[in-house]
Amino acid sequence: MRVILAALAASALLTATVATSAAAHDPVPRTTSVRGTGLLANPVGDEIRFTVDAHAVPDDGGGPFPDRSWGTARLSHRFGQEDPPHTIWYEVAVDCLATGGGTATVTGVVVRTAPDPAAQPQLGARLGFSIDDNGPGHRDRVGLAGPTDNPARCMAPAAFFAVSEGGYKVRDADRGSAHGIF
Repeated sequence: MRVILAALAASALLTATVATSAAAHDPVPRTTSVRGTGLLANPVGDEIRFTVDAHAVPDDGGGPFPDRSWGTARLSHRFGQEDPPHTIWYEVAVDCLATGGGTATVTGVVVRTAPDPAAQPQLGARLGFSIDDNGPGHRDRVGLAGPTDNPARCMAPAAFFAVSEGGYKVRDADRGSAHGIF
């Protein structure tokens, strides 16, 4: 009986040691992210604000699209030229974040909108955003493709709006924190 108990105890100790050793050598999943908020400069004088908090686990095989993405983005557009001025906004559930150095592409689906009748038909529509994190002391840039453009997952236009207030921080899994204000 003692031999059986000793064998069971040794087996349990060996199993715990192997599990602990394997856990210590398992790589920590790499993640990418983009966070921030900015007021976008535009020639019409409308107030367009974009806020994002998106994260992803990159493709283990080195491909351009992530294995998993999550987070939220919010786009708010105040039409100042209209009388009276009004604001519509979209809340987006992120389905893709792809990064490379200081650039990021974020896409997702509109899950909530302003109660404005012009915004309601956009529920379920796709939006795409690009972010160019140019580092402290330099203006970041943002591009966007709206619901009428129906951008494909993980695709967005070039970052064509300069950020006049605020900024973004892109963290690329391979390079760590590229730049940013945070």
